[in-house]
Amino acid sequence: MPDTGPGRDARELIARGDLTGVSFAFQSGKDEWSVHEGRDLRTHHSVSRLIEISPVSLPAYQGTSVSLRSKPSTTTLIDSRTQMILARAKANLTKGN
Repeated sequence: MPDTGPGRDARELIARGDLTGVSFAFQSGKDEWSVHEGRDLRTHHSVSRLIEISPVSLPAYQGTSVSLRSKPSTTTLIDSRTQMILARAKANLTKGN
């Protein structure tokens, strides 16, 4: 979280338990519509674009949660070439290649 006014406020509200869930905005990728117990049900199989993630007190999806954790004190910096190789490998694993 950034060390800014809003970042510090969010950290305190999460620590106090005022913000307990997460809401998010996204553009759907692959999805499927069905009927469950007489109601339309949309199942998202993929997300094409994540727009926003916000800690909230009343999340749209009750299964979400938010908590605080510490960033590891030691981080390993990797160069952009390595980042691209890792991203391609991850994309290929997701495709089943």
